[in-house]
Amino acid sequence: MCPEWHRDHRYLAAESEVWPPERTTGAGAIGLWTGVHRRHRNLPPTAAATRNLASTHVLRNLTADPIPHPHHPGDAAVEPLLDRAHLAHQTFGDDDLAREVLALFAGQCDRLVPGLTDPGLDAAVRADLAHTLKGSALGVGATRVATLAGRIESALRAGDGAVLPDLGAGLARAVRETLALL
Repeated sequence: MCPEWHRDHRYLAAESEVWPPERTTGAGAIGLWTGVHRRHRNLPPTAAATRNLASTHVLRNLTADPIPHPHHPGDAAVEPLLDRAHLAHQTFGDDDLAREVLALFAGQCDRLVPGLTDPGLDAAVRADLAHTLKGSALGVGATRVATLAGRIESALRAGDGAVLPDLGAGLARAVRETLALL
């Protein structure tokens, strides 16, 4: 075993809590070892190793998209309002189901956005509302709404109130524009 390979294993194993190797069992541990070994030899990981690694903390952190910074609300303008392909995938191509899901999303927007933009509410409550809206928006493919709700949630949890008026106005506009598409 070369030192680089060993060091790689120790890092990955420590991150995914499968160290020491003698005591690990199961497909996850085998996939972890196989993936690292193949990578060391400059081979692409096997599909099984990739699946097994996908359940570990390591791969999620390496492949996760970076969280957008809350101080750059202009970046959300490039996000599409509604990803219809994602919505069709989520609703199995059933147009009636898509309409029903979008109606539920519209109702949830009507309930959540006023509280989310109310400065009189506690920041933790508003962050929870933003998190709920972000999840709903991601579910239906409303990516611009999800991006802005995520930025508001991050700003509220970080106590960064300076960006909230701009983000709140951007979110309200994105919700209006998205709901107009329905």
